[in-house]
Amino acid sequence: MTHYVIHGGVPGKQRMEVVARAYWPTTLPLLQRAGIREGMNCLDLGCGAGDVTFEIARLAGPKGRVTGLDMDSVKLELAPRARHKRRNQEH
Repeated sequence: MTHYVIHGGVPGKQRMEVVARAYWPTTLPLLQRAGIREGMNCLDLGCGAGDVTFEIARLAGPKGRVTGLDMDSVKLELAPRARHKRRNQEH
């Protein structure tokens, strides 16, 4: 991956988490205006470590399906851990 615009790896994931938190107040309303609802199948291109992907999955519910794709394999590898951490914080 020689020309990836956003820095990758663990530092890139950490930076994207900060960005996701900063934009969160506008992200959820945007997803709602996009009409994401229970049972939908969604694709998140450029998903990073999945911060928005996980919210799309929550909106799509157990009958929906969300696939996240990203060029940075490190962020994708870290995504399941972030999902597990998020689930533990919700309970």
